[in-house]
Amino acid sequence: MKAKYLKLIPILLLSSTLVFSNFAIPASAAVTAPNLGSASNFGLLANTMTTVGTTIHGGDAGAISQTVVPATPDGLNHINDAAYTAANIDLGKAIAFANSQEATFTGLPGEDLGGNTLQPGVYHYPGDVSIGSETLTLSGNNVFIFQIDGTLNTAANTKILLADGAQACNVFWVVKGATTLAANTEFIGTIMSQSAAVTVGITTTINGRILSQNAVTFTNPGPSDITVPNCGPIPEEPITEEPTTEEPTPIEPTPIEPTPVEPIPDESTPVSTPAPTSTTESSSTGHQLPNTASPLYNFILIGSVLTIMGTVLWRRKLRE
Repeated sequence: MKAKYLKLIPILLLSSTLVFSNFAIPASAAVTAPNLGSASNFGLLANTMTTVGTTIHGGDAGAISQTVVPATPDGLNHINDAAYTAANIDLGKAIAFANSQEATFTGLPGEDLGGNTLQPGVYHYPGDVSIGSETLTLSGNNVFIFQIDGTLNTAANTKILLADGAQACNVFWVVKGATTLAANTEFIGTIMSQSAAVTVGITTTINGRILSQNAVTFTNPGPSDITVPNCGPIPEEPITEEPTTEEPTPIEPTPIEPTPVEPIPDESTPVSTPAPTSTTESSSTGHQLPNTASPLYNFILIGSVLTIMGTVLWRRKLRE
């Protein structure tokens, strides 16, 4: 391989690392659900409350004053007591925390969310938000936070659906303006209101909570139901680490002991050790060479003899 191509290898490795990192890094920071504190025990919390024909399942109700006492078959009703006061304080902290989170999506004033399918994240709307007659679908088992600077209004017969593991306890609507849920609305999530009233139409069902530091009014004659959701675990996202290039650790070769090879005896070499010969026998066989040399040595010796004989014969021929 030429040297100029070898210089391209570090550049290719760096480019592949950067491309992989872009796929591994998440597009936005993880969304953290606001901690409701003691307010999480309440399905309905308000400053003043009018609850005609309202039933709260799986939670408490609390207010400074109540026109009609709501039904709480699975909980308690708190009227301006220590539990209400603590929950109201915790609600204020949760609203401030939810509004402080960085938005992953910013909408337009007057946006209608009906007919959309939304993924988990923080949605910020600088104005009013409505949910029309078309269904809004929330998809994915993680946290949804809707930061609404204006009002929140639903049309009659509006539906919000959950899909792909989404849970009502992970949906939070933080509304600065007034909230109005029209008749027959099927609403999902916890409404968190600080400075404006919440009005609920007849035969409305809420899988979540209404937590307000202002007034909450349920339209006569009802009935309307609030069911406090129980949340299952949110699966933890795997931590993706950026790939690191490590120098390979050199592996020292393990020395291999040579295996001794036993010499193979030449076929022409007698296996048995020859008996010692007398001096007389050596003189009588002086023209015979012992067969103990290697084949290459034999060839060299024979070639040398033939060369000498040829030289002698050639000189004799020249003398003649």
